[in-house]
Amino acid sequence: MECLETLEQYLDSVRTEIIVVDNASTDGTPGLIAQQFPNVKLIRNPGNLGFARANNIGIQHSTGDFLAFVNSDVVFLENSLAPMLEFMAKHPDVGMLGPQMLDPQRLIARSTMRFPTVWNTLSRALALDSLFKSSNFFEGHLMLDFNHSVTTDVDVLAGWFWLVRRTALDKVGPLDEEFFMYGEDIDWCYRFHKAGERVVFFAETKAIHIGGASSSVAPVRFSVDKQRAK
Repeated sequence: MECLETLEQYLDSVRTEIIVVDNASTDGTPGLIAQQFPNVKLIRNPGNLGFARANNIGIQHSTGDFLAFVNSDVVFLENSLAPMLEFMAKHPDVGMLGPQMLDPQRLIARSTMRFPTVWNTLSRALALDSLFKSSNFFEGHLMLDFNHSVTTDVDVLAGWFWLVRRTALDKVGPLDEEFFMYGEDIDWCYRFHKAGERVVFFAETKAIHIGGASSSVAPVRFSVDKQRAK
C-alpha cells in the first residue's frame, strides 16, 4: 500500500495508468487497493503465477509508450518517473532504465549485475570480489566494486524497478515465464542487449526498496527457485 500511496504523491507532471497485478494475496491487500485506489486497474490472479508471468499480464493490459515495472515493496521519495522519462526521450537507443536503489535505512544498495560467467560466479562464491574490490581480475557478477553514483550502461539491472520503452519491448518480447522468480532480470537484460537496446543505470533519481517481501513468506521454496534460476 505504501508503494501506491507514495507514488500518487509524485504523479502531477506525469500522465500514467497504474496497473496492479496481484498474485493471489491472502492478507486483504487487493480489497484495500480496490477501496482506496479506485483509479487503479486491479488484476487478481487465481494463484501465485510468479514474477515473470504476473508482469507479462500487466504488459498485456497496458497501453503506454513507456512501462514502469515497480515491485510492491518500493517506496517513492520523489518524482522518479519524470527525470527517467526525460532521459529516455533524449536517448532513444536506451531500451531499459533503472534508478538508484536505497535500502530501508536510505543507504545506496546494489541494483546492478554483470552477466554471470564461470569465473565471476566463482569469484563471488569464494568472496574474492569482496577481498579484492579494486581488482578487475576478481570482479564478481554482483558488481560489489560499483558505487552506483554514476549514470552508465550496465549488463543487468535488478528487477525491482525498470522503465522500459514500448518499442524496445516489442523487439525483445516479454519476460520468460520459465523463470518463476529470480533470474528473469538477467535473462531479460541479456535479450535487450542482444536486440541492440541499451540497458542503463540512472543515478539521478532514487527510491527505497524494502526487499524480501515475497521470499520471506516461503524462504526455502524461494531459495530453491533462486538456485534453479541461476
